[in-house]
Amino acid sequence: MVIHGDFSASSSSVDNQGTLEVTGSVTAYSMETLFPDDAAEGTLYVGGDLTFSNTPTGGYKPSGGTVVFNGTEQQAVKRLTAYRVEVTNPAGLRYESDQYLYGPFDLHGNPLETQGHRTWVHENSVLAPGEENDYGAVCVDGNNSTLLADGGVYRCELRMCGDDCRLTIPAGTSAVITGDLWVGYSGSSDTDAEVYLCGELEVLGDVTVGGGYPNGLITMDGADAALSVHGDLAVRDSFSGISGGSVIFSGTQQQAVSGLD
Repeated sequence: MVIHGDFSASSSSVDNQGTLEVTGSVTAYSMETLFPDDAAEGTLYVGGDLTFSNTPTGGYKPSGGTVVFNGTEQQAVKRLTAYRVEVTNPAGLRYESDQYLYGPFDLHGNPLETQGHRTWVHENSVLAPGEENDYGAVCVDGNNSTLLADGGVYRCELRMCGDDCRLTIPAGTSAVITGDLWVGYSGSSDTDAEVYLCGELEVLGDVTVGGGYPNGLITMDGADAALSVHGDLAVRDSFSGISGGSVIFSGTQQQAVSGLD
């Protein structure tokens, strides 16, 4: 179904199990309004802005479906929750709030203006690699083992924020994070946030482990496991740490290190 113009579904649901294309802006209460069936495979193409009025809370998961931003001018998005997001608009996206993603996120090389907001990624989230994809600040919240699954270069600042969340770099995989890496950045309990390295991870910024809740761990397992740091390295508390493998200081200027046993 194609709607030429704007579409609002703030107080009613749409049984969208196929394709809904809106050339203008979309306003709805939440993703469930557009995809009420959790198993739905529907796709929403939106040419204008996308605004949800519901603010996601802890434990929230959206209904199924894909959102494709295919406009021709920069599109604003607010309170987005979705399993799969693609941006095919050459003018890109502008965040008006934090966004919550539960599946693949691909900018296709198009610009993202975060305005200081963050992208919260959850189970099964995958960022598409590439120097052209600038994701800004990305927060991992929940058990996540596939975020950097394909290896390559990821333009982002990565924060392991969730309780008991895990990011795995598989053996034979080499990933590069162009910004800072925080492991155990913020949270609400004392369960660990962990980066589990069987392959290689290169961080072009600073690496900070611990210093808050959850505790932070970087665990390296296997002969090929290595962490290469171009900035400073800090382990902030005795409950956090780095174990196994090799830590390589690869910067071009003097690097500070603290708390590393």
